[in-house]
Amino acid sequence: MKSKKIIVSIVVCLVIAIIAVFVVPSSSSYLSEVTVSGEKKKGYSFYKVSSISNKFKDVDFIDHLPDGIQKYDESNTRYGSPSYTVVIKNDAYRFYRLSSDSDVLVTKSNKSNQSQIKEYARMNKNNYKKLASSTYYTDYDQLDYWN
Repeated sequence: MKSKKIIVSIVVCLVIAIIAVFVVPSSSSYLSEVTVSGEKKKGYSFYKVSSISNKFKDVDFIDHLPDGIQKYDESNTRYGSPSYTVVIKNDAYRFYRLSSDSDVLVTKSNKSNQSQIKEYARMNKNNYKKLASSTYYTDYDQLDYWN
C-alpha cells in the first residue's frame, strides 16, 4: 500500500512538472500581433521559449542594415498586415518582407523600446518559415514590407 502511494505521488509530480514546462506560459516571452483594433499578447510555454531561442542562435545579427537594404521609410504605403513581434526575455524581434527579393529582414531591439533597433539580420524565406513555425505562425505572404 505504501509503495502505491509513492508511485502515485511520483506520477502526480511528473504530471505537474510536464504541465509547468510545456503548458504554462513564460512571463518573459510572448508574441505580439498588432491588429487594427490594438495589440494582442499570447504566452509561450517554457519549452517554446527554449525552442525559439535556440532557433534565433542560428541567425547572424549585425549592428547595421545588411547590404542593399535602405533605411525604413515610414511614409511609404505598405502592403499586407503589420510585421509581427516575437518577444523572448528582454529582446523583441520583428520580421519584414523585403520587396526586392524573397528574403526576410529581422530587427532586434529592447522589449521596452522596440523603436530603437540594436541589430539586424537577413534570412531567406525557407529559414523564416522554419523559425516562424515555432511561434504563432505568420505566413510569409502576410508580412509587411520593409522597403
